[in-house]
Amino acid sequence: MKSLALAALAATYWLTVATARLILHPPPPAAERITFAPPPAPAASSAPRGRVLRVRPLPPDATCALDWGDDRSPDPKPLRKSALIAGMKAVRPQVDACYAREDVPGTAIVNVKIFPDGSVRSATVTGRFRLTPMGTCVEAAVKTARFPPSLGMVTRYSFQLR
Repeated sequence: MKSLALAALAATYWLTVATARLILHPPPPAAERITFAPPPAPAASSAPRGRVLRVRPLPPDATCALDWGDDRSPDPKPLRKSALIAGMKAVRPQVDACYAREDVPGTAIVNVKIFPDGSVRSATVTGRFRLTPMGTCVEAAVKTARFPPSLGMVTRYSFQLR
C-alpha cells in the first residue's frame, strides 16, 4: 500500500512538472516549427551504402521530422507479428534441446530486443528460469534468431517447455 501511495505521489509530481513546463515554455506554433529540406541525391558510387538521415513530412502535431533510415531499404517497416513468430519457430529446436538437457518443465518468458538489421541484440529470460542453466540455454538459443530487416522491436515471447 505504501509503494502505491509513493507511486501516485511521484506520478503527481511529474505531471505537475510537465504542466509547468508547458505553461512556461509552450511549443511554437506550427508556422514557426523548423523543418529540414531533403538532402541532395548522392552521386553514384561503388562504395557500400550505410545509414542516412531521412526527412519526412511533418505531421501537424509533431515537433520533429528527422528519422534515421537505412539507405538500402527506402522505407523501413515495423516487424510483422508473423515474421516474429517465424523467427522464433526457427529456434524452437534449440529451445527443445535445452529442455531435453535440463528436463525442467514450465514457461520460459524471454524479453527480446531486435536490431533493425534483423539480428537479436539481447535476450533475457525472466520469471522462474531467470539465472538458471535452463534460462541461460534458452537465452543463447534466442540470440541466434534472425528476422527480416525492419524498424527493430522490443518484445516478450514465451516458450512452453515440456
